[in-house]
Amino acid sequence: MHKNLRFVPLMLICCLAIARGAAPATAPGRIAVFADARVPRLTAGCADPKRLEELLRSPQRDIIFLNVEQLADPKQLSPESIDLLVLPYGPSLPKAAEESVRSFLKGGGDFVSTGGYTFDNLYRAKVDPAIEL
Repeated sequence: MHKNLRFVPLMLICCLAIARGAAPATAPGRIAVFADARVPRLTAGCADPKRLEELLRSPQRDIIFLNVEQLADPKQLSPESIDLLVLPYGPSLPKAAEESVRSFLKGGGDFVSTGGYTFDNLYRAKVDPAIEL
């Protein structure tokens, strides 16, 4: 495993703690993890969504996975329903979800990106496998 990846779970937990600061103590933290098999993995820092779910799962957290369509839907991706958005694919983000993710962030939503700056590679439905690592 890459040396820097061992800090990802700690970073995610810290971000969750910050995101949970404004929520009532009885409400579970709701974390949405983007998961899509078609995403171009352009950096070594991309994380496996299932592994992230294993690391973050606890009785105090509700972990859900969002596909491209759900990520692009502002009704499903809102700061009122999601405490923390985890984008595990580094610079790769579906073009279809760009506006909903930006709205989520502008509305006060928190997020963590592993492996790079999220908006560097906005991809469409058809991905060229030649551009991956």
